[in-house]
Amino acid sequence: MNQNLEIMLNTLAEQFPLLDSIESKVENIKERIFLIQKTIANRPQPGGRGSKPKSKPQIITKDNRSGIDDLRSKLVPKAKSLPFNEKDMEGKDADAELKRALDKAFKSI
Repeated sequence: MNQNLEIMLNTLAEQFPLLDSIESKVENIKERIFLIQKTIANRPQPGGRGSKPKSKPQIITKDNRSGIDDLRSKLVPKAKSLPFNEKDMEGKDADAELKRALDKAFKSI
């Protein structure tokens, strides 16, 4: 029966360029679609008796949190180093150290 359907499909395909009216072309295409659907319906479907069930794809469980944390750590801006020593700021000469740091910063601008 499959060969008959293929022969019919081939004859309809050969007739198509010779058709003049749009209605006959549409009818030809509809008939070819119907025949193709028949050939597909006649094919044996997988999963019948005696067939092995498809193996389920193995799900790789990756800890998404660690990946997200890695990305987050890359996106967080790094702390800028201060042009002065914080320990010096605790001492008595904090004003002098601040002035020196400001002068150094203005020179680099």
